[in-house]
Amino acid sequence: SLLNDLEPFKGESYLAISSGQFTHVNYQTASAAPQSGNQLGGVGLTDPYDTTETMNDAVEVKVTLTAPEGATGFTIDYIFLSAEYEEYIGTSYNDRLYIIMNAPQTTGGVDEIINFTTCSNPGLYFDFEEGGAKYCYIAINSAFSEACNGGVVTNISGTGYECTTGSSTGWLVTSWPVAPGETFDLTFHIHDTADASWDSLALIDNFKWLGGVVQQGTASKN
Repeated sequence: SLLNDLEPFKGESYLAISSGQFTHVNYQTASAAPQSGNQLGGVGLTDPYDTTETMNDAVEVKVTLTAPEGATGFTIDYIFLSAEYEEYIGTSYNDRLYIIMNAPQTTGGVDEIINFTTCSNPGLYFDFEEGGAKYCYIAINSAFSEACNGGVVTNISGTGYECTTGSSTGWLVTSWPVAPGETFDLTFHIHDTADASWDSLALIDNFKWLGGVVQQGTASKN
């Protein structure tokens, strides 16, 4: 039987990126205990997507894709795990996971973060405002944060990020439009915010092309 709820949705593997060192991540024999310190370097850099924040241990993976002629968008599944849960919610220590799209038509050739949602307490904190609404990037401050003191919590046993040490967002899905035939970049970026302690990890899985009308946004898969 599986140790946890981290089985890939498609295939036998997924992309794992972390702001700290880990040995491996496997849904049958998971081991990704969070570390502290600047093992990955990049100390005290300005966050290029939010210049009000300082980041450490930033890691990025960029892929270049070309949409099929019949495609009008895509979806991608992922889960964000962090040792910062829950004591640092609402503070400056708020590690982030960005999915950044750069496409000549869809984003006008500029970087655009496509994964964000409402905040768990927008009256106290938020990352940006758009159309009069307040939003948070995918981090411990987002509305998807799974509280350990009650409610349904995604089983992340064996990762080192389970309750008493951390928690997760549960599995999320982001959908976004794209122009048919368009070649574009997707960058998956994770970093420690404001310090180099209490690392975070993301698993990214199950990229799929979409057709028809695509409703952009991020939602829970639970």
